[in-house]
Amino acid sequence: MTTSRFPFWRTAPAGVAKAGYWPVLTGTLAILFGAPAIGALVEGMLMLASYLGATPPEMIGSMAFLLVVSPLFSWIVLLGAVPASAWAATKGHAGWGVAVLGGALGGLLTTILLNGGRFILHPEVIGFMGIGVILALLYWGSIRFIHPTAIGIPRSNSDTSA
Repeated sequence: MTTSRFPFWRTAPAGVAKAGYWPVLTGTLAILFGAPAIGALVEGMLMLASYLGATPPEMIGSMAFLLVVSPLFSWIVLLGAVPASAWAATKGHAGWGVAVLGGALGGLLTTILLNGGRFILHPEVIGFMGIGVILALLYWGSIRFIHPTAIGIPRSNSDTSA
């Protein structure tokens, strides 16, 4: 069913019943530990660039900082996102486009929660939605590369079973 190794939307139905809970754990660990590590690395590169006289864009530093502190907020989003992603995988909707939409929605819901249940449109919303997309793609990518059968992608091109 899957014609692409990086499907946008549709995948072969798979999920926890086929792959077990390791993919969920892999994706969750990537978000809780990998994202802050990436953010810290970017922060370090920005400090080095500033030391060498460059003036990096402020938005990159803000996004890197949000990645560093993302576990403070992402764990609560994961409580809903992990079951939703497992359900989507069983239905054959586990492409990276689904992850992007889910991440943007998670970032939007995070800003609504931080604003006391009110939606306030300002640049912070875009930043949180961007971080949500980055985290969702990190979750999807870690599962895609380590446990591809969990999202309905055969392990190799010659593997015809999904």
